[in-house]
Amino acid sequence: MEVLKSEALSVRTSEDLVTVRTSVRKMAAELRFGIVDQTKIVTAASEIARNTTDYGRGGNLRETDSRVGMAWDSGSAERVV
Repeated sequence: MEVLKSEALSVRTSEDLVTVRTSVRKMAAELRFGIVDQTKIVTAASEIARNTTDYGRGGNLRETDSRVGMAWDSGSAERVV
């Protein structure tokens, strides 16, 4: 799988969740997901990021664009959409 774009974001505070949502929505739009799918992807990423801050000590979000979809890694488990 060829990676075309990869970005890492720190998720430590509730303010970081805004950055996560914005970044994930931008990448989902670039991948030409429809608005409903964008909303689902952003919601899932936001929930994972929130759980990382609420129940853990924060972490890092890594978005990867492979033109097959996108993946994010919260440090403990990787999710692929």
